[in-house]
Amino acid sequence: MVARSVYIQKGGKGEAVRRKMPSGEIQDVCLCWYNVDCAENCIAQVDVELLQEVINHRGSYAPGHFDKLKVEGMHDKRCEYCYTFKNTGNVFPREVNLRTENDFKKHQPKVIRLGKLTEPGHPYFYNTLMGIFDLCLKYNAGVIFPTKMFPFGIEGAIETEEFSRNHNPAVRNLAEKVGMVSGQEIAGKLKSITQHTLSYSIGYDCMEPGAISQGFTNRWRINQAIAYHKEGINTSLTIVCDLHQSIEANVARGSAIKEALDACREFGINPRLLPIRIKSEKVAMAVTGKTRRELLYDSQNRYLPELECVARWPVSNGLEQKPYRKRGNQEFAVMFIHDDFKKLIENGMGVCGSIGLTEYCDGCNLDNRRISFSIKEIPKVIYNRKEKRPRKKKIKTKICPYLLKYSLNSSYPCCN
Repeated sequence: MVARSVYIQKGGKGEAVRRKMPSGEIQDVCLCWYNVDCAENCIAQVDVELLQEVINHRGSYAPGHFDKLKVEGMHDKRCEYCYTFKNTGNVFPREVNLRTENDFKKHQPKVIRLGKLTEPGHPYFYNTLMGIFDLCLKYNAGVIFPTKMFPFGIEGAIETEEFSRNHNPAVRNLAEKVGMVSGQEIAGKLKSITQHTLSYSIGYDCMEPGAISQGFTNRWRINQAIAYHKEGINTSLTIVCDLHQSIEANVARGSAIKEALDACREFGINPRLLPIRIKSEKVAMAVTGKTRRELLYDSQNRYLPELECVARWPVSNGLEQKPYRKRGNQEFAVMFIHDDFKKLIENGMGVCGSIGLTEYCDGCNLDNRRISFSIKEIPKVIYNRKEKRPRKKKIKTKICPYLLKYSLNSSYPCCN
């Protein structure tokens, strides 16, 4: 298998968030305009028992095994709230090469976000990641590095054995095989990039089966964040949780938020809030204890689907204001913030995403910004596609005359 090149993807969060100012000028808000992925698919989909098989077969399952695993439901153990859908069973590392460098020359990005659709910090991508760091240094590009699987060097990779299912040493063995250096050496390289932010995603162990099985638990991530923070790295804990419920209610549902906040207070790590996107029935039940229907309908079975309706309808009409809204991509977003989180935000904690009628941006803690504005100020995204995709050739097929004649019947005459 020939490794694919690492390349820069233009466009980010909703094609990156922009804001229309009163003057009519359009300003960039989000920094995630230029993105790179280290692989085709996310390695978090791989269960620890299958990780060595995937490594042995150059990023894929053994021949014919992927289809078998699909039937068994073992082919995809990604995080339940993951917003990517692609999975072909191939997580082979991409290669930093001349194509990659030409992309840096062409775009001259001020900031590169690692891992738009896949996990970039896994030891399997160690050499690819170091190559990206080198190019960022060469072309003076800052780095936004969200991760769930980036060890504090070989020490952190060894630590995964303690947290993995049945103390499986697969990650440790891989890190040793790829020649991962110490955490101090990696920190020194990352620190030499003038603008950098290393952000560990903190969520729910119960909804991240692949990552947790490999040893990348939320407790492990907090440990790595503490270690990098002590080395002078700009480190954050990005807490994914339900902002409508209290902190205690989130903890009761399996969130690691309390451990994360305690670590931030004790060690001075930057905390951030990321409102969870409820993208499935399973996530809805796990996070809220309610079905998606219960989140959208009131006690009298009245449908409250749209943000504008919730904002417009007064409580005096007897219409209950629902805590969530349904977005165009079928995900549910939170409408109202619990007092616990209001206090944290008022005290300067960063927030990324939209809540109710407001869009928030903290610059991924790369800088000191704390921006909030009405979502009505976000201009409509206009996609500029220079090259049209080639149309697929339609294949003409003969339609059985009996099928046409009896199409409304429950059964059809046999036709040869």
